[in-house]
Amino acid sequence: MSAVESPRRIRAGEWSFELIGDEVRAITYGNRRILDSVRPAVRDPNWNTIAMSPESTVVDEVAGSARIMIYGGYSCEQGRARGDLTVRAGDDGFSIRYGFEPDHDFITARTGLTVLVPREFQGCDGTYYTPDGYTRRFRFPLRVCPYQPVFDIVGICYWGSGLETHVDFSGDVFEMEDQRNWCDASFKIYSRPLARPFPFVVESGTRVQNEVRISVKSCSGPVIVTETGAAGPEVDLDALITETPPIRLPGISLGATTRYLTEDDLDRSRVISPVAIVAEVTDLYPLERVFASLRVDTQGGRIPVDLRMAVSEPDDVAGILDAFAATGMTLLRVGVVDRATHVTTGPLWQALRCAMRGRDAELICGTRGHFAEFNRQIHSIVQPGAAGYWFSLTPQMHTREEAGIERALNAVQDVIGSARALIDDRPLLLGPVTLRARLNVVATDPGVVDRDSTMGYGAELTWGSVDPRHDSAWAGAWTCSMFLNAAASGASQVCFYEVQGPRGVVRAEGTLNPSGTVLKQFMGLAGCPARIGFLNATMKSAWVLLGQDDPVLVVSNLEKTALRFRLGSQVLEVAPGCVATAGSLGPS
Repeated sequence: MSAVESPRRIRAGEWSFELIGDEVRAITYGNRRILDSVRPAVRDPNWNTIAMSPESTVVDEVAGSARIMIYGGYSCEQGRARGDLTVRAGDDGFSIRYGFEPDHDFITARTGLTVLVPREFQGCDGTYYTPDGYTRRFRFPLRVCPYQPVFDIVGICYWGSGLETHVDFSGDVFEMEDQRNWCDASFKIYSRPLARPFPFVVESGTRVQNEVRISVKSCSGPVIVTETGAAGPEVDLDALITETPPIRLPGISLGATTRYLTEDDLDRSRVISPVAIVAEVTDLYPLERVFASLRVDTQGGRIPVDLRMAVSEPDDVAGILDAFAATGMTLLRVGVVDRATHVTTGPLWQALRCAMRGRDAELICGTRGHFAEFNRQIHSIVQPGAAGYWFSLTPQMHTREEAGIERALNAVQDVIGSARALIDDRPLLLGPVTLRARLNVVATDPGVVDRDSTMGYGAELTWGSVDPRHDSAWAGAWTCSMFLNAAASGASQVCFYEVQGPRGVVRAEGTLNPSGTVLKQFMGLAGCPARIGFLNATMKSAWVLLGQDDPVLVVSNLEKTALRFRLGSQVLEVAPGCVATAGSLGPS
């Protein structure tokens, strides 16, 4: 699917939804959103997404009803498969049927329909129906739930905004997970159950078929705000500022460039000066070359290093620290995780504390994985004497579309709030934050993780780690909103992207891309007071006011239309997918 493909809005009586590729999203009934998305998910053995290429789409809209038929194919190194999707909507309900049939034995971690319930239903009650005929109650969790809140689903019912929504499933047994663990703003209902072995084989000629049937009826219940438009053609900040308490801005660090740098790249590194460079290394890497490249990122040792180590054994910790010490670079802080589990463990923590005797740096705990790993293994991660905690974040664990990436911003404050509750509000060092995952922590083949080559290491060799929109103005606006969401949630420091290379903020010609321009504006302001607000409940368009006597206003606009902000006599207009600044920080 093209990254710029526009969704088609379809109405069928009281039903309304968007169609983009093989995804049916933003499903509403009477202008009330009840589902974020229904779509097929086909994963390879290492959980990478194999996208369907639609070959024909037929849309038939007649007298308050709609029928859509989509036919397409899948191609990967295993071979080809066929897929089809049929959508029906009208007075008798809404249904989506999906079929998948490979022309060879197909190894997959998951193949079938997935259903996304909006994150805004958190705290709402519901019931679900099991294959053996039982009806059980449940509640969508408020705090991010580490494990599946509901298993053995053949049907589910939940209440909100005056609607009782029923979703029935066939073709397999389904279960639910809290996708906020991966910074997706939804609760996902999927098959097949993870208790079954994976990856598994779909034999040649076998047809996988799922169907989802949706119906609604009126009821009483809490009001659920799942989508909000702009506040109006002009936003009066003078009125909002008095209601917005100031917070302290976090520091900003950058990830080390994982495509090897040389001394010839040093001038480009001097374009931007974060509080630290976060370097992720393992005992498998050629450390001399990795640290030589890192030295370029640190502007010849001027910027301190936040070193995150992934090791096979506790004995590996001291060796990496000795190799780093030989470089003469400054060590600001250091953490360690197990290469297999991706989290800090007790034995590794003790090895780190022993190896750091006589060395001056903060010691931190965490995971190089997602919040899912942090949330599920917090009992291992929390260690005595830790100066802070970290986990990484990407909005594209499950989706590639801009709407889904923007929607992830709606989950950031849930994620950080849940994390801070787990660590008793000790410092949270969020990141690296990247558009695409820089590490496949769910790979079933350990050989695809922690690789190196003559070109680079780590993320440089991770499949799909470069987003084609990385250098766009839209990515700059997303980065700004992401930083302001993290700041408003209480993060102590946020690490973004890399310094240089295809995942970096400094272009080959030595200029900053839009994300780098945004981040540079906030560098040097760590600890400064700021007032942060959001345009609406989606949390995707944000503003920040810095200073009082000579205030500076920065606004990110991820809406589809231009926005206008008024502050005193100043008016700031912001184009869609852009960032604008009024004040002495300069243009962005």
